[in-house]
Amino acid sequence: MTDNCHPYATTSICEDQYGEDDICSNLSLHPEESLIIQSKASYVLLLYIAVLIILSIPPSVLLGAWSDQAGRKLGMILPSIGASIGGAVFIVMVQVKGMSVYWCVFASALIGIFGNNAAIFLSVYSYMADITNDGNRTMRIGIVQSMTYIGGTVGYLLSGWLLQNYTFTHVFGVYCGCQVVSIFYVVLWLQESNCGAGRMHLTGEIALAANERTLNKITFSYCSRTWETFSKVRGGQDQLKLYLIFLSVFLIYVCATGEQSILILYLTYPPHHFSMELFGIYNAIKMFLGGATLIGLFPFMLHCTKEMTLAKVGVLMRLASLILVTFSTQTWMVFLSK
Repeated sequence: MTDNCHPYATTSICEDQYGEDDICSNLSLHPEESLIIQSKASYVLLLYIAVLIILSIPPSVLLGAWSDQAGRKLGMILPSIGASIGGAVFIVMVQVKGMSVYWCVFASALIGIFGNNAAIFLSVYSYMADITNDGNRTMRIGIVQSMTYIGGTVGYLLSGWLLQNYTFTHVFGVYCGCQVVSIFYVVLWLQESNCGAGRMHLTGEIALAANERTLNKITFSYCSRTWETFSKVRGGQDQLKLYLIFLSVFLIYVCATGEQSILILYLTYPPHHFSMELFGIYNAIKMFLGGATLIGLFPFMLHCTKEMTLAKVGVLMRLASLILVTFSTQTWMVFLSK
C-alpha cells in the first residue's frame, strides 16, 4: 500500500494544484512544477508512514499477549480487516473529487490501529512456533518467509501493471480483494493452534467485560503480561540476547519501511526515471530472488553451516546491495544490486 500511496498522492496534489492538464501527465517534462509536487507528496508519504508505524505498535503488543490465550487466528484476521477498511477509504478518495489528499493519513491510521503487517507477522510466526518443534521450526519458518517473497513478487508485478494501465480504483480494489481472500482463508482453512485452556479463560474474561472499567483492566493485564515476559530474569546471557533480538527486529522493521519509501523516490526521480511498471518489476525480481533462495538454497545451507554464520553473511550481502544501488548510474546497476 505504501508504494501505491506515493503515486496517488503525487497525482492528487498535481490535479488539485494545476488541474487535469499536460503537466500532470508529463510531470518529468516540467522540473519546477515536479519539484513542488514531489516535495508535497513526500511530506504526505512521511505522515502516512509515521502514523502507520506508530499506531501499529500498541495493537501488536496487545495482540501478542492476547493471542497466547485466545489463539492466533484472530491476530491474522484483524490486520486484514483494517487494511480492507483503509483500502476502501482510498477508493472513496479516488471516486470523490475534491477530497483532501490528507485523508490517506486517516486511512493509514485505520490500518495501523488494527496492527498492520507487524501484527500479521507476529501472529503467523507465533502460529508456526505453536505447530512446529525444535527439529523442523527453522525450516518451516524459512518456507513461510519464502512465501512472503513469492507473494511480494506477484503483488509488485500486479501493482506496477495496474498503475501503468488502469486507474487507482482498480489498484485499491485489488488490494481490498486480496485482504478479503486472506480473511476467508484464515477463517475457513487454518486450524487453530493448541491454546484451548487459555481460550476458555479468555472467553470468561470477555464475558465479564460488561463495562469500560473491566475492559481497561483486561487491557492493562495484557500489557502487564507482555512486560513480565520481556523483563523476566533469565540465566546466562539469555536476557541480553532477548533484548538484542527485540532491538534487531525493531530496527529491521523500521529500516525495511524506510528503505521502500526512499527507493520509490530515488528510482522514480532523475537520473533513473523508473516508471511505476518498471519499479514494480524491480521489486518483483528482488522478492522472487529472496523467495527462491529461501526455498532452494536455505535448506541446503542449514546443513552446511550454522544459522548465525548465515545471518552474518546475509547482513554483509544486504550492505553490499544498498551500497551498489546508492552509487548506481545505470538501470542495469540498480537491478544488479538485487
